[in-house]
Amino acid sequence: GPMIALPLWHRLAASTALTLRSVSRERGAWLDDMTNACTAATTVLGMVFDHAGVEARLASGFRKSRRHRDVHCWAQVAGRIVDITATQFGENAIVFCLPVPSSIYQPFEVIDMAALSRGLRNDWPHNLEHPAHPRQRHAVIAETFARVVGMPLSRARRVTTATIGAEVRP
Repeated sequence: GPMIALPLWHRLAASTALTLRSVSRERGAWLDDMTNACTAATTVLGMVFDHAGVEARLASGFRKSRRHRDVHCWAQVAGRIVDITATQFGENAIVFCLPVPSSIYQPFEVIDMAALSRGLRNDWPHNLEHPAHPRQRHAVIAETFARVVGMPLSRARRVTTATIGAEVRP
């Protein structure tokens, strides 16, 4: 049958999701279901989108499940929620998409990459000691970014530091 061309943002999200999982496995960063990886994953996805000129927003808020609601992060692109760590909630798709607005995803903040960058260089959305803070996953973010966009790792490390701030060791 005919090939269906996915939009650029979807291809980039899939590439980022798969690459992040590989790097995470190599470095022992997260469990395979990506529990607690949402802030770092959304950060690197935002960096990839930004690099490719894809206009995206980054959201933090609640994701509802049957029993409770979890604090969570995801991207919003082209009127869609784009979640590359929804596997931690039992979803099968590595790129989980829903139209905005959604009854499952309830943002309390939707920001652009510049605001995310400002926040991460301070202490949003967790304090720097929090194990989910992206600056504790600087190496994973830089390596994922380098592989997805085809950039030398040394340059990707500089871009990562410029975007999120210096690495914070756990």
